[in-house]
Amino acid sequence: MGSLVGEQIELVHADATTLPFPCDIFDGIWTVQALQHIPSYIKVFHESYRVLKKNAKFINYSLHITPITKLIYSVLGKDYHEDGDIKDLFYLRRANKKQKEELSAIFNGDIVDKYCECFFHPDLRLTFTGKEQSWMGKLDYYFGSLSIVSRLFARQRGFEVIKL
Repeated sequence: MGSLVGEQIELVHADATTLPFPCDIFDGIWTVQALQHIPSYIKVFHESYRVLKKNAKFINYSLHITPITKLIYSVLGKDYHEDGDIKDLFYLRRANKKQKEELSAIFNGDIVDKYCECFFHPDLRLTFTGKEQSWMGKLDYYFGSLSIVSRLFARQRGFEVIKL
């Protein structure tokens, strides 16, 4: 983004639950691992809906609750946190069915599930797939498009919806 900041991209420091923008001005909103740290995510959904233009897209990626990763964490004796405060460090809520239903109700539309990072898990020291142009990264991308498979492995889950 470097050279686009200030030209085509504006960076704004604001509270996502009370955005400082008028209604119906954005063509899209895309968040990655931000919403998962906001306890009042429903306010963010409402604010996103408010500031988006008609036919604009809202996309959110958060950490995903994956059965395989949960099992691996258990075998390794690691804590697999799903929802709430983490030892007074920060708040974390992984993407879940309830969020999807609430987003659908606010946007009054169908939510498309997206999955990514099937083989990239920094907590498990699996970072080799994240290297730019790696064949494992490309394979990871491919597995993310296979909903049944990626639902089991993907580190991130995304919800995509269009404002009607």
